[in-house]
Amino acid sequence: TLILLIVTFIHIRRKQIKLLEKQLHSDTLTNLPNRLDFQRRLSNLIATPQHNFALIVLDLDRLKEVNDLYGHKVGDEYIKLASIRMQESLRYYDYLARLGGDEFVILLNRFKLDEDLFTVVNRLTTNLANTYQFDGISLFCTASLGVAVFPKDGTNEHELFIHADSAMYAAKKAGKNQAYFFNSALKEKLNKTIKIKANLKSALTNQEFELHYQPKLNPKTRSIEGLEALIRWNHPIEGFVPPDQFISEAENSGLIVEIGQWVIETTCAQAAVLHAEGLLKGNVAVNVSPKQLRTNKILQVVTNALADSGLPPEKLELEITESSLMDESDKTYELLFNLKDLGVSIALDDFGTGYSSLSYLTKYPISTLKIDLSIIHSAAKQDRALLVLRNIYSLAHSINMKVVAEGVETEEQASLLVRYENDLVQGFLYSQAVPFEEARQLLMDNVSKNKISFAI
Repeated sequence: TLILLIVTFIHIRRKQIKLLEKQLHSDTLTNLPNRLDFQRRLSNLIATPQHNFALIVLDLDRLKEVNDLYGHKVGDEYIKLASIRMQESLRYYDYLARLGGDEFVILLNRFKLDEDLFTVVNRLTTNLANTYQFDGISLFCTASLGVAVFPKDGTNEHELFIHADSAMYAAKKAGKNQAYFFNSALKEKLNKTIKIKANLKSALTNQEFELHYQPKLNPKTRSIEGLEALIRWNHPIEGFVPPDQFISEAENSGLIVEIGQWVIETTCAQAAVLHAEGLLKGNVAVNVSPKQLRTNKILQVVTNALADSGLPPEKLELEITESSLMDESDKTYELLFNLKDLGVSIALDDFGTGYSSLSYLTKYPISTLKIDLSIIHSAAKQDRALLVLRNIYSLAHSINMKVVAEGVETEEQASLLVRYENDLVQGFLYSQAVPFEEARQLLMDNVSKNKISFAI
């Protein structure tokens, strides 16, 4: 009896240990292997390589949108159904794991030719793009995939995953619902990104940033009515780093908050000089990122910058993007009204892209609409786009908003806007963004002539 009890106890303990181990290595929602199990599997494959294999990083494109629109219960059902489709798309000896959220990883084994790899990848993208039906809801969702092949694209776990992940983000940036294979171009871009990240941390301390200013003009008289401050980075070794390369990295790392504070403080200080000299007829606009708005510091930063510089509040305009308003939170609402109470104006940038929700225009204290350049360019070519452009102006004027049309590059585009002489335009047709002293000279010429012709 004692032996039987001991054997039974050992058997039960082994089952419990196996169950605990399974739970430790399993995703609770999908029952797929989890991040811990994936890391172990990838490590074993690289430690004892018997053949080439491919690592796929897969991201569900619309999970956040599904969660926001229908709730997390529907989002969880979507994840489970998508994971089933992934399993059905793979061969029995392939491996699928969920890292968490909308991210999955796949290890494709035993492919002899690239065509074998392409076949599986195409099957994945096709199956995941089919319509999802559940609980009376019909969803069209897709996935973005990044593929890296061992050992060609990486010889260790970190390198292989980073390269597959980089390819996935390239696919997502290119429009989603597709697969990108890691290659030399992506590798070069990744190395550049890593270098930018490393240099960005010391750029502010080393005073490598400067502000350039692009004029905002009356479309009829072409006199300068205001400026937009735009950050520029001159690295002592790498040279000029385009904003579209470092702004996103600053956003991702959180450095945008500190950099944004410097931009506001410097803009106010330099704008105060122009105002004191009687050169600044209108205001100077500053771009504010969504992350800046989500901090508790932005109100105090603006308050201090205005006080320290002596710039009148009405001479400062804060440009925000639609993504800053999408959460429609009470905190954002209160913050924008507090900023408005300081006397600064709020502009909604890139209007005409994204959702362009009209509710934002009535709910928030927005005084200026900045029409995206894509609308301007299309209006010069298509009658329907021109009608949209005119309706945006009519809408803005009906609720006492000013309009700034950005990205004007040709006389044809400019001719569409001459009638709106109480609004403003900006773009390369008139002037690129120029350093502070050049902007100051433009304003001096503008005051003396009250009209100026620009050359690119």
